[in-house]
Amino acid sequence: MPPWQEVGQVVDLHNPILEDAVYYIFPVKQWTAEVVRQGSLPLWNPYVFTGYPAIYDTQAGLFYPFSLLYYLLPAATAVDLTILLQMMAGTLFMYLYLRQIRLRRLAAVVGGVLFIFNGLMVVWLEWQVVHAAVIWLPLLLVLVERTVQAAAENRENPWVYAAGAGVVLALPWLGGHWNWTLYMSVTAVAYLLWRLLILGRSQWKKMVGIIGVVLGVGVGLSLIQVLPAFAFLSQSHRQPLSWAEVKQFGLLNRLVVVTLPDFFGSPLAGNWWGVDNYNETTIYMGVMALLLAGMALWLRRDRLAAFLGRVGRAGFVAGFGSAVLWGVVCAAGVQWLAAQSSRGTGGGVYGRFSSDGRGSIIRGVVSGAGWPGSGGNWRYVGGDNGRLPVLLSWAS
Repeated sequence: MPPWQEVGQVVDLHNPILEDAVYYIFPVKQWTAEVVRQGSLPLWNPYVFTGYPAIYDTQAGLFYPFSLLYYLLPAATAVDLTILLQMMAGTLFMYLYLRQIRLRRLAAVVGGVLFIFNGLMVVWLEWQVVHAAVIWLPLLLVLVERTVQAAAENRENPWVYAAGAGVVLALPWLGGHWNWTLYMSVTAVAYLLWRLLILGRSQWKKMVGIIGVVLGVGVGLSLIQVLPAFAFLSQSHRQPLSWAEVKQFGLLNRLVVVTLPDFFGSPLAGNWWGVDNYNETTIYMGVMALLLAGMALWLRRDRLAAFLGRVGRAGFVAGFGSAVLWGVVCAAGVQWLAAQSSRGTGGGVYGRFSSDGRGSIIRGVVSGAGWPGSGGNWRYVGGDNGRLPVLLSWAS
């Protein structure tokens, strides 16, 4: 809707998909901010039907750090700044992570740009809550890397980094969309477990301690939002989706949009004919991201590239919504884990299977921007850790 319209004026919607952001996200954040500025907690919202317990509303972001903008500034200004600052933060965090794993500056810049400007992130821009869930992942991975390095080298105190990782782990639960938050949390915890394997069995006490600090701080801080949310969501009329319903959100019936984003039309042109809606169908990363991801998976050979490549393939295949493909992924994962255990190399397990498959695509940017840093070793990567790459490549 044009921002200059008069009250009660009839207008044509420019993009009807944005109605959630206009009719729900913005009003609930604005009302929450007004109550907070009055010095009260928004426990009850009387303006929706007969009212509802507002403190459970995770998308209101009552305890989310960027909500300070709503508490201090006019709501319209806060919306713009929140979107802008979250985009800047996500780009910076991905840049820092890629530098942390020793990629060159150019590669880190490209990775940061692709991370925040791919189609998936752009179509959910105005919702704010999707970015609130996703942008913290690379920062969390930075802190995981520094925690593990400090523990392995015994030169710094790993507990400070571990506590910082716990704080960042909690942030998406305070203001992010919870589907995405769950995907990001599982990814981060799996990455932590995989990286801790380099410490070896002799330092198992330190490993357990780090896991305890990260999860203890993260879960503890998030409970201020999670506890009331679960208390009231358990009384919701909305029921979990069945497997048949979940499969409708799989990639099998919309895979073409990986390379042709407007294959099913678009809401702007008014010619949409696809399944569900445009936003739920968008998984387009861009040609550059696909090429870089392919180059990294084909040419680069190191533990991190192999790990991220398997995660990307596993998430992609699992996102198809097919029970057969799920079986292939699980069987291959078990086989690979057995191979890693027998070798004792600590290859790690990185599990992230989403019902719609779109969230798993973002991780491809990490490996897609994986140009070699100083001393990088580039070779063909294929079957170095058992049959998993072959199985997943065949399945996908």
